[in-house]
Amino acid sequence: YSHEAQDIMLRLDDTIGNFLDQLDKRFGLNNLLIVLTADHGVSPIPEYAQAHNLGGGRIDGLALKAEMEKLLVKEFGKVGNDKYILALINHQFYLNEELIKEKKLSLTQISEFLGQEAAKTKGVSAFYTKERILTGRMPDTDISRRIMAGYSNERCGNVFLLVEPFVLIAEAEDEYVGTSHGTPYHYDTHVPIIMMGSQVKPGVYKEACTPSDIAPTLANLLSVEAPSGSVGRVLTEALK
Repeated sequence: YSHEAQDIMLRLDDTIGNFLDQLDKRFGLNNLLIVLTADHGVSPIPEYAQAHNLGGGRIDGLALKAEMEKLLVKEFGKVGNDKYILALINHQFYLNEELIKEKKLSLTQISEFLGQEAAKTKGVSAFYTKERILTGRMPDTDISRRIMAGYSNERCGNVFLLVEPFVLIAEAEDEYVGTSHGTPYHYDTHVPIIMMGSQVKPGVYKEACTPSDIAPTLANLLSVEAPSGSVGRVLTEALK
């Protein structure tokens, strides 16, 4: 929605065009199978969404983190110079698990308390704890399935905040302006899958698909086994 965004797209188009020209000269495009996709979409700037009656807003994540720390101290006691919350990153609270274990406190109880308090914040729709996500104790919705599919036990936080549509959490000082991504909503997850090659059937296909379908589709075309971690399907509707 800005001249800067338009400039990025024009430059990207030029870059892809030059890349395809080089491939054509070296191999011939008829000898190639090309797939283009993206890893995520992007949210409109919250102020833009509000101006167009889409709702949305910007949560002060630094203030939220500080307020939640105070509530945890009040509920579970002081912990010296340490903190219960290590970080708020990508809408996720990372708790000091070693400290909580050392103090013989309940990680489950603290996670639930933190989620319940954070969910009172304007712009936060719901929360999901690590325990709920890993055990599948989630609502039977597409949003929940997306959250579970993107959750890593080793890398993700203890409490995941689901914001309302077009709401961002500013988790650093440089995030009080601009936009970001990371929610399970359509505008953040809708990406293209464009395929070009002699084995591709020209057309526009409306069947549901995801980038995880690319690997098994390429494996099928190459007559090899799909990768061991593959969870997608072969896009047979787009193949000759």
